[in-house]
Amino acid sequence: MIDGVPHAAPPIAALQREAEVVAAFGGADEAEAAPPRGSLVRGSLVTIAGYGAGQVIRLAGNILVSRLVMPEAFGVMALVNILIQGLTMFSDVGIEQALVQHRRGDEAKFYNTAWTVQVLRGFVLLIAACGLAWPAAIAYDEPRLLTLLPAAALASLIAGFNSTALFAVRRHLLLGRLTVLELTSQIVGVSAMCLWAAGVSAGAWAMIVGALTTATVNLVGSHVLLGGHRNRFAWERDAASALFQFGRWVLVSTMVTFCALQVDRLLLGRMVTKEQLGVYSVALAVAMLPNMVLQTLAGAVLYPLLARYARRSKRELDEKLAAAREILTALGLFFVIGVVLEAETFFRLVYDSRYQAAGGIAVLLALSIWVQMLSTTLERVPQALGETRVLAAYNFIKLAACGCASYVGFRVAGLEGFILGYAVGVAAGHVALCLLLEQSEISVWRDDLRMSAAAILVAWIGLSLVAYAAACGSEPTSAFVLRETSAWLYLSLIGLWAGLKTRQLATLGG
Repeated sequence: MIDGVPHAAPPIAALQREAEVVAAFGGADEAEAAPPRGSLVRGSLVTIAGYGAGQVIRLAGNILVSRLVMPEAFGVMALVNILIQGLTMFSDVGIEQALVQHRRGDEAKFYNTAWTVQVLRGFVLLIAACGLAWPAAIAYDEPRLLTLLPAAALASLIAGFNSTALFAVRRHLLLGRLTVLELTSQIVGVSAMCLWAAGVSAGAWAMIVGALTTATVNLVGSHVLLGGHRNRFAWERDAASALFQFGRWVLVSTMVTFCALQVDRLLLGRMVTKEQLGVYSVALAVAMLPNMVLQTLAGAVLYPLLARYARRSKRELDEKLAAAREILTALGLFFVIGVVLEAETFFRLVYDSRYQAAGGIAVLLALSIWVQMLSTTLERVPQALGETRVLAAYNFIKLAACGCASYVGFRVAGLEGFILGYAVGVAAGHVALCLLLEQSEISVWRDDLRMSAAAILVAWIGLSLVAYAAACGSEPTSAFVLRETSAWLYLSLIGLWAGLKTRQLATLGG
């Protein structure tokens, strides 16, 4: 049994049971019932467990590959990933968000029109990557981008043919099947990456092969995810109009979001060596884990919930938001404190000497990650309300603030100043988002100040505790053991508290 649905039951029937007041998948107006009380907790736990397992798989693959390749290869792939993500986000018309939010999201004509747009977008991405390869190779003085960039874009072409069943299960919070598919594709992809690195070429091409393999497995799995959910090429004018009307501001928002999220690596790619960029990228991958957990939960659980209530009443959305944010930030706090206390130890024990600087970088990044998590729990609100222009404005302000502050910080204090400047820019963006939401009568100032004060206090206590424990050791080995013991005991207490908070998600479905 997955998501509480027996394997033998037709998945489409399961969707109908979960939204049992929907008369048929023919576009009838929805008067949706709230999710079952246990579905939010179960969905959240499945999402956290799946995401955690996925990150362990990816991390294991990266550690293995890091033993075979130089940091320079990670730096080159950081540039490739940034450019591919940029093209992807610059062409994002909000297909997933529209299928989750729109009342016709379960209608065949609607989701097949969306699938047709998605396929066309995949071809556009491949053509754009081929056109961008030469200018990028010149701009970053990296000839390998001429072949790596088009090859990486093949994964986007493959993803264009993914079934819209991936979005249907998110809309109805049936996350078990989706989690199994994502883990399977990651395991196969990481395995292919490691085998290629060990047996063929220990360089950037190993990561390209892993990405293509992951995309292929995900494609195949998406079309068997829901029995009876079949995609066909179709074009309905009303559906296309609704998609583009919703997606026009999503497109603007994601374009600016990409620049805001990647401005650090885009700038550093010109300021530091490829080796330094590779170390920074490895550190960022660890430091970003807390925010990625919240982004995954926000997309898989929070956004469908908020969209459901927004379709019924804005008042209900407002009532649920504060409680949901408190629960999600409790989880985020646990992960951020883990990065603050254990990042340096993690890199010292797991990575070789070439990557030791990544530990200190990850700790510095924790400040901006906390503020980003506060924003992550709010970013889905404008989408749920259909006010995507708000999100576009917020991301534009965040981009400008991050770019200016991080550049000034680098000129003043090098890489450390860059990281702190980036945190200042993220904070400025969050203030802008809060002000924009005030226009929709959604106020979060008190909650954010209270949660941030708690985070600072918890971090200070943790750092003081481990420093005192380490000082009690009479030699380096005993100091290390005492420090790690106290750190893990402290993290266990925070984790227990966060786990108990997660159970309160059941109250949001009532």
